[in-house]
Amino acid sequence: MLPSNVFVGQVCHIESALPGGERFNPGMSNEERRHPDNLMLMCYRHHTETDDVDAYPVEMLREMKRTHEAQYEEGDIALTPKQVEDITKTIDVGEPKTLRRFLDFGVDDKESTLSDEERQGTLNEFVLPLIARFRKLSPDTRAVFSIIVERGDGVAVPMNELCQVTGRGRGFLMGHIDTLDRYGFAHVEDDWDGREWVRVRNPDTFWPFWQELVAYAKGMGIPLAAFTDEMRFDLLD
Repeated sequence: MLPSNVFVGQVCHIESALPGGERFNPGMSNEERRHPDNLMLMCYRHHTETDDVDAYPVEMLREMKRTHEAQYEEGDIALTPKQVEDITKTIDVGEPKTLRRFLDFGVDDKESTLSDEERQGTLNEFVLPLIARFRKLSPDTRAVFSIIVERGDGVAVPMNELCQVTGRGRGFLMGHIDTLDRYGFAHVEDDWDGREWVRVRNPDTFWPFWQELVAYAKGMGIPLAAFTDEMRFDLLD
């Protein structure tokens, strides 16, 4: 490991590629010398150490190679709990308490007809359950959803356009959209011309939440990513 934390790996020959090299075997063909079975990946220091042919004979190096590769054979990888941790459980979420700024956005204070009880009901019945589901999405899936919502103004975006602006194929995007569909955030549908659209789903049939969130974010000068990527739903208060 270098001081800059850059790891430099070197491809090493178990039996040297050239005469005069460590463990050179004159009975091997050039094809056998460059075959993966005769190669090992090592850091610079250990590559140099193996130049000691008495301490590191051929069979020792081959056994080291076999032992290391066996750890990564399909179906035989021992993963620790840390390696398989659910990354969504580490996400910090800013939860709203009142929704006052969001629900009263664009409405004069004197004209607002919502009571605190009605705001609290909307928060508890729709918004908090939505946030609880939203935090189960991976950061990458939320990033895809952010593009869908922003480009579609909270309604829908053509699949072709989504592929174009992300530089990703349909198969890649569908992996994320399938998850969004499972948790009730977006789905794919065809129009009368057979064109695919990725349509945003709202927490309630009669409340275009995501469309209003786009308008709110623009009006307040808040990047939409503050909600979709950073989970700062407390900015709705």
